[in-house]
Amino acid sequence: MTVNPANLRDLTYHVNIVVHNNSTDSSVVLPLTLVRTLAIGDPMTPLPQQFALEQNFPNPFNPSTQIRFDVAETALTTLRVYNVLGQEIIAPISGQRVEAGQHIVNVDMSGLPSGVYLYRLESGSFVETKKMVLMK
Repeated sequence: MTVNPANLRDLTYHVNIVVHNNSTDSSVVLPLTLVRTLAIGDPMTPLPQQFALEQNFPNPFNPSTQIRFDVAETALTTLRVYNVLGQEIIAPISGQRVEAGQHIVNVDMSGLPSGVYLYRLESGSFVETKKMVLMK
């Protein structure tokens, strides 16, 4: 049996497939449910057209925050957090190949003192730094 999906409407179809064994003269019924749901519009999120680094949220935060960024094309990517002296504190992403798309990284800074920190995204030739505040 062949079913052309283009001919199906946005419905649920119930089909029974009967398999017959000639040597034992027995049959087995296999119930099958087909569900077709039509999507309105483009179901895929469009890929970003340019690289971008968003402001972390929440800001100020205690003890964790999210950093969002867009990668326009697959690239080796690094995301580092520095204190105001320029010392690297953590590197949630360190030279990893990141696919094009929108990304969110959760950053936990438990055990670190309150203060201003900088986070820097390097992806391909894109480089941007932003400021965030850890407030306990």
